[in-house]
Order: sequence, then structure tokens, then C-alpha cells
Amino acid sequence: MLPTTSSSLTQRRRMPWASAGTSAPSWARKRPRVVAVVGLATLLLFYLLASRAPAERAPEDWEPELEDRFKPPPPPVQPVGANKPQPKLSSAERQLWHGRAKRVRDAFLHAYHGYEKYATWPEDELKPLGNRGERNFNAWGVTVVDSISTMVLMDTKPELERAIEKVASMEFKQISNSHVPFFETVIRYLGGLLSAYALTNNTVFLARADDLGRKLLPVFNTKSGIPAYSVNTENGGIQDSGGRWGRSLIAEIGSCQLEYKYLAHLTGRKEYFRKVEHVMDLMAKGQQKNGLWHTEWSTDDGVQTNNHFSVAAEADSAYEYLLKQYLLSGKTEPRYLDMYLKSVNGVINNLLFLSPERKILYLSDLDASRFTGKFEHLACFFPGLLALGVEMLDETELPPEDRQMHLWAAEGLGHSCWLMYADQASGLGPELAGFRAWPEDWRKGRWMAHVDEWRRVGSPGGKPPGVGNLAPPVKNGANKDYDIRVGSYLSRPETMESMYVLWRVTGDKVWREHGWQMWEAIEAKTKTDSGFASVWGVESANPGKTDSQPRRAFYFLAETVKYAYLLSIDPAEDPWPSSHWIFNTEAHPLPVFKWKEWERDPFEIPN
Repeated sequence: MLPTTSSSLTQRRRMPWASAGTSAPSWARKRPRVVAVVGLATLLLFYLLASRAPAERAPEDWEPELEDRFKPPPPPVQPVGANKPQPKLSSAERQLWHGRAKRVRDAFLHAYHGYEKYATWPEDELKPLGNRGERNFNAWGVTVVDSISTMVLMDTKPELERAIEKVASMEFKQISNSHVPFFETVIRYLGGLLSAYALTNNTVFLARADDLGRKLLPVFNTKSGIPAYSVNTENGGIQDSGGRWGRSLIAEIGSCQLEYKYLAHLTGRKEYFRKVEHVMDLMAKGQQKNGLWHTEWSTDDGVQTNNHFSVAAEADSAYEYLLKQYLLSGKTEPRYLDMYLKSVNGVINNLLFLSPERKILYLSDLDASRFTGKFEHLACFFPGLLALGVEMLDETELPPEDRQMHLWAAEGLGHSCWLMYADQASGLGPELAGFRAWPEDWRKGRWMAHVDEWRRVGSPGGKPPGVGNLAPPVKNGANKDYDIRVGSYLSRPETMESMYVLWRVTGDKVWREHGWQMWEAIEAKTKTDSGFASVWGVESANPGKTDSQPRRAFYFLAETVKYAYLLSIDPAEDPWPSSHWIFNTEAHPLPVFKWKEWERDPFEIPN
């Protein structure tokens, strides 16, 4: 039986015999002098043994005891990045943003209380127009788990106490004989539980995380070891996604490492580390010459099966987790730095484009070496990722010229992602825009071709096209250089995330104001009597609402609201600086740690 409270764990450590119906050993009931002699002898023996043991190394057959597995989360290591000067804010600015932070907190409570009022546990989410709950994501109450780190951030103690009671009752059973999607379950449930444990030190969360981590492991039982799309947590059966038999997406296989590695660090279970590290071995071997990966992988032989390069849908968080794996383990896994830098340079050289008229910088994809022109909202995480690298990597890891290029790309893309909101009458960004190719040849639209030309002509100072002379918003009917292909706003967090990271890294107030402008549109256009809804028709000043928040988009409370709040609070009060905490792709903060020598051997951690 796993311990469920920190007090019970402490009690078991102090009194190993303390359990129901068991008395203390006879020697412990004898005279105090006898007990003292035995105690001193034990301490002496312990000292002699400890003095002979090599530092930070366990025996080769080391396997932690159950109680040792569930140790308190380690304190964050010393910062791995340089301290940055805080932006100077006037007292009026601080007061203004304090009020804005309160508005965001009120919005979170409005939506969460709506869920609590109308959804019956363990229903997953609220339908914000019909005011009823819905079991659409494993029926384990994902809104509760996904919201816990936001509750901690905003100090909503009553809601947190109610959430703990619900998490304590979770069993991860199946609905009928269904399967649970591995990727989404890991980033939301497992990541949420691990973060909750790190933030509260309540072992209820770690016990549930360990239970879930083990129940999901059969998903790796494919011929290649690449995880299947879904798994049955009761009988261990695995299943592919309809239409993708025998194949998984790179986002699905490359976005479980942060969660499982941190869980391995807490519990000592080697299988947690080795299963996900095997996938990284395949990714390291399969990284293309251009630094990228195709989006589909065979679960049979572990090779890439299509010819589609993208960093948006089907791929996004796999690229994100390269840098974050390196940072989360205190830079003790250097191969991920190399993989990250190759991939980022591949994206900048191959997937970053400039529009013909407004010179908007955007990310697109290549399908069978053909330009698609798609610019997805999902791709707007990338400027934040670039900025994080600029912030956390020193000059030995990221040379000055590359640092400047990454920062320029982050600034240009960040502006473009905000522009997708500011261009629309609703103030909300579309799910998918389509850019037009350059008239002569789409290859002329590659950003690096314009950067090379900018360098060749010897332009004095300034920033390259797409970064200098940023395009202003335009009104409806004016030339945008793009068409809206999917005009829905699905409460996605990626652009808000990048506004927050760019503000934190650069201290430029424009990013903070951009983020707040977006938040005001979200409040004005998506709020309902019980929550917040997805909308369609962002080109209109009054888009239509849909009865969803949206389906499988509980990330609104986990991410969008969280980033808006972090953007609003005083920078000096940010509780999760990236030198100490790394967000998983669902914005659940995990503490930075370092692998010990006695962990590296049994886990087979490569240097």
C-alpha cells in the first residue's frame, strides 16, 4: 500500500514496526540503558560503513525500498542561467497590473466554479453553454488535475483542498473496454500530478502519479519500443489511432520524457527512464541532415514513414522537449543540447518564411518537399522556445551569432503570432491561416534567403526583414498576405505563452501589452455564465460561441489563464523562474534537478 500523506510516511520511517495490531519489539520495551547501548552500537556501525562507501554511489544491485522511492521533491538546484535585471516599473504600472492579475484570477475561479457546480465528478469538463459536465477524456476528472498548478499559483486554497480529496479517490479505471490516449494522458494527468507533488509535497499526488505511470507503461510494448497511440490501463492492451495503423506521431513519442524522467528520479524505477530514453535513442539516430524529423514513425521498426516536416500539429512538443530535457536535469544530459541546436537551425533554415507584401515572418511546413503555406496557432509556441534557449544557454552552449539569430527569430515570430489576433475584428487569433507563396518561386520566401541578402548588401545595423519594421495590424478587407483557413479560436495557449516568455526574457513591455490585449479579447468574446467557450468566425466582431471549452481543451485553465496571470504579476514575484522550474508542454512546472552518479549507472544515462 503506497503512503498517501507526508505524516504517515514520516511515522513509518521513525517507527518501522508501527502498524495496526503490531507492538514494539521486546528489546524496545526493556530498560532505557539497554536501548541506549544498542542505539550507540548501531550508530557506530552505521558510521563505519558509511565512511567506507564511495560518495554518491549505491551498490550495483541497488533498488530503493518503497519508502525511499517516495522521498520529498528535491529542492531546485542552483540557477543554470545568468540573473537578469528586472524591468523598472512605476508604482502606477504596478498598481495597474495588480488589478489585471486579479481579473485573471477571477476568471479562473469563474470557470472552475462553473465546472464544480455543473459537472459531476469524475466528469472531465464543463460544456459552458449547456451548463453540464462531459466525460470526454478518460472520465478521470481531467479539469481538476489540470488546474491544480494554477490553483497553487493563484493561492486558491479551498479549491485546492477539494481537489486533493478528489485526486485521493482516483483509480484510473477504463470506461467499458476503451483505451486512453497516451500523449494527452501523460502531459495532462501525469504531468499535473507530478507538478502538484513538487509544489505541495503532498504524497497523495506522487502515489497517484506512480500508479498512473505504471499503468501506462504497456503502451511501449510494440516491436520497436515506440509507444502506441493508446493503452488500456486495466488489461495493458494497446491500440493505434484510426487511420494510422502501426504508426505514431513524433509529438506523441517525443513528449513523455520530462514526466517519466522526473518520475524515475523520484521513485528510482529504472523502467520509467529506460522506456522513454529508448525513444530518444531512436530520435537521435533518425535526426535528418537538416536537423528535423518526419512527423510519422512506425511502431514496428522504429523508422520515419512519411515525408512531412512540421513544428506545429503532429510535431510541436517533441521539439520543445529537447531543450527542456537538457534544462530539467540541470544540464546533465548534454546530447539533448546538440539535438536541440540542430533542430532549431533546421527550422530556421527550412521552415521559416517571409510573406511577400507585409513581410510577416511565419512558420510553415513542407509536405513531400512542397510548401503548404499553413501557419497554425500551434506553431506559436516556437518563439517562446527560442527565447527560453536564449535565456538559459550561455555562450559556450549558444554562440553569440546563433544567439542573435534565435532572438531575432523569436521576436519576429512573436510579433506575427500576436498579429494573427490583432488583425481580426474579434481580437482573437484563428486556428489556421494560409500564406501565399512568392510569385516566382516559394523558395524565395525562405527567411534565411532574405537574411543572407540583407547581410550581402551590407545594411548598416538594424534588424533583418520580418524583425525590423514590423508590420502593423490591418482592418478587415485590407491585404493581409494570408487567408484564414480555419476561423475558430479554441482557447489555445501558445501565443499567450510566447508573450509571457518574451516579456520575461527581454523585459520589453510591448510583449506584456500584447498579451493583455489578447486577454481582453478572450474575456470579451468567449466568456459565458459558467465558463469560457470556443468561438468560430474570428474575422467577425461578434464571433459565435460553441458549447465547448473546447473538447479536450482543458488547457484553458492549465495554460492560457496561467500564462496570462504570470504575465500580469510583478516579475520579481514570479514563483517559477526558468533557472529553477521547467514547464512541461501543459504548463505544469517541474523542478530542475541533477542526476546523481548512483542514478546514472542503473538508469544507463548516457553522457
